[in-house]
Amino acid sequence: MFYFQVQNRMSGLMSTVSELEESERQRASLQQWVAEQHAVVADWRSRPAKLRPEAARVELVNMNELLAAIGDRRARLVTELLVAEEPEPKLEEQLTKLETELTQVIGKKQAAQNIIEEYRTHLQDIHSWFDSLVKRMEVLDKGSGLDCTQKLAVISEIGSEFDSQGARRVGKVKHLASAVVDVVSNLDSQQIEEQLKSVERRYNDIAKRVQRKAQVLEMARKGLEGAHQEIEQARDW
Repeated sequence: MFYFQVQNRMSGLMSTVSELEESERQRASLQQWVAEQHAVVADWRSRPAKLRPEAARVELVNMNELLAAIGDRRARLVTELLVAEEPEPKLEEQLTKLETELTQVIGKKQAAQNIIEEYRTHLQDIHSWFDSLVKRMEVLDKGSGLDCTQKLAVISEIGSEFDSQGARRVGKVKHLASAVVDVVSNLDSQQIEEQLKSVERRYNDIAKRVQRKAQVLEMARKGLEGAHQEIEQARDW
């Protein structure tokens, strides 16, 4: 009887030792995982923001997946690893620190993407606006049915819109581009610079085109007036 009691006692002790050893192994594994993820988060923090939307989306998805994994590890720490019901303040602090660092990086990356998206929106808007101005001027060259005076009124309206909005729109794009350049890589910055050059080139081209069109129409109007005057004078003779 005593033998069986001792045997049961030994079995219980061995089981407890085995559980404690497994718990220690899992704790060590968790500590290693936390250290590895700290390195991952530090790498994310050091990298510039992604200019391409798809690349940025993938990066943020990976970050949020890690954030969820931290929550899972914390739950396991509380429910599975604490077999002796002893607190693990060090591990909990490490998980909290990792979570805080990751949350800060996610916020930084999201803020950068918000700036990039705002820049991209304004860039598309100004090119669409340029396109609309060009189309309105092209109508004047394609037999619009308008006489010279009416065409002058149209080009004057286009010129007024361009003068009142053009510099402001370009300035906004430049301001946002400067903010984007601060958060993206050197290679992406070169792309931003090329996009700005395209905006400035189109702005200057349209300014010259509006001015030239107005001058041509004004000359045509004066020519028509002169012709009418000559006709009237000829009739008077």
